[in-house]
Amino acid sequence: MLEVTPAAAKGLLERARASPQRPCPGGQGSAPEPGSPQEADLAQRFADAYSSDDVDAVVALLTDNAWPAMPPAPHEYHGAGAIIAILRASAAG
Repeated sequence: MLEVTPAAAKGLLERARASPQRPCPGGQGSAPEPGSPQEADLAQRFADAYSSDDVDAVVALLTDNAWPAMPPAPHEYHGAGAIIAILRASAAG
């Protein structure tokens, strides 16, 4: 659904799980436990927003310290402004 390689998805999951007390998007406490129904719901909402090019919904689900990378390219995008710009460019392309 997200059009990333299995290795990229695994790397993203490993980085995400390395911070068990990371804040939940929208300031609603801690992130859901891995494998929980809440995590599945959050992942589904992200996938739906991403696959429909709903940049505002994707950004609303991100934490303040989110940064996407797009392997194999060596680039990383830090900050909401950079993330919005790259997602809008990707949606337009």
